[in-house]
Amino acid sequence: LATLAGWFSHRQWQRTLLGSIGPVLALVGVFGLTHHFLDKDLARVIFYIGLVVMFLVAIWDMVNPANRRCATDGCKTPAPRG
Repeated sequence: LATLAGWFSHRQWQRTLLGSIGPVLALVGVFGLTHHFLDKDLARVIFYIGLVVMFLVAIWDMVNPANRRCATDGCKTPAPRG
């Protein structure tokens, strides 16, 4: 939910998509294991891939923090220099 809420501040679809994939994979792995709709080994692999994706996105956010992008009403252009 925090990643999706960050969309409204930063408007960066790549960060939102990658930040949402990890938790979704982890939840699919957990629910696939507990509700037995996935093979046990497949559910574990999906869960761990989700954890790795979340870890890598967190590192990416620390190294390259998100910046505010255009608002919904458009971008403001900077004043010309000179």
